[in-house]
Parts: sequence; C-alpha cells; structure tokens
Amino acid sequence: MPTHPKVDLAFRVSGKFLAVDHGYAIYSAVSRVCPRIHTQPDIGLKLIRGRYLGDGRLDISPFSGPVLRLPADRIRDYLGLAGKSLQVREDFFLVSVPQTRALQPRPALLAAMVNTRNGNEQARFTAELTRQLATLGCQGKLTVGRRKMGCGFFEEYQR
Repeated sequence: MPTHPKVDLAFRVSGKFLAVDHGYAIYSAVSRVCPRIHTQPDIGLKLIRGRYLGDGRLDISPFSGPVLRLPADRIRDYLGLAGKSLQVREDFFLVSVPQTRALQPRPALLAAMVNTRNGNEQARFTAELTRQLATLGCQGKLTVGRRKMGCGFFEEYQR
C-alpha cells in the first residue's frame, strides 16, 4: 500500500462551551457522521482547545475546533463533517468547512498525553515508546516528563 503524506484537516466550530474531558465524546460525534474513522487506525484526532472556566468546562473561541491528522488521499472521506451539527455530550456545535495544513518538520516534539498498554509501569512505558518510535524510524532522545495517572491525577515526580 503506498504511503501518502499526512496533513491536518482543521475544522472550526461555532458553539460556546465544552467539557474539558471530551476526547471520547468528540470521537463518537465524528464517527456518527464519518463511520470510516473506526476502520482507519492511522487517523489522529486533536481535541478542541479553549479557556478553562472551572468545574470541568471550557469556553471555546471562534477559532477552536477539532483537527484530524490523516493521509492526504483521505481528505474527501471527512469533508462530510462540514456544515454538520455535532453533539458532544450536552453541547452542540456547527462545523465549518475545513482548512488543510501541511505538516512541518520540527527539531523536537512534545505530547501532552501518551498512553500505552501497561503504561503504568515506568520501565515498560519507556520501553514501549522506544520500540514504537524505532518502528516509525524516529531518531533522537526520548524524555518522559512528569506523569499523571488515572482520574485522581496521581503525580509521579522524577527525583
């Protein structure tokens, strides 16, 4: 199967508020409109950003919206989101026509959240990340920062 370059398909949404913990809910809303996302594991979904209001709620701006990272040849599969109303938990959003952005090389990458099977054990977590990065052909130094685990936000600090 040929490898196509990946792009970000960025949608804006019109809406007011959103739950901070909306990852699964936004994935569910997108999959109701575009069910193919279930069969395409190489597609990433960036969450909607906003200003934290407290009580687990975000105030979203007119520039907020989900971003799909996907192979360029699959853009057409997700254009159907444009103009749709999505329900994300108790909140509703109207989705705009997306903008396509090419990925740019960076000397360093940061991930706010990474999860792996058996990721609660530091040594296994680091080994699994190292293995996956090597499989992707990534070179460089892996640094694992402060870890948060579970709903109680148990923090493990490196000493």
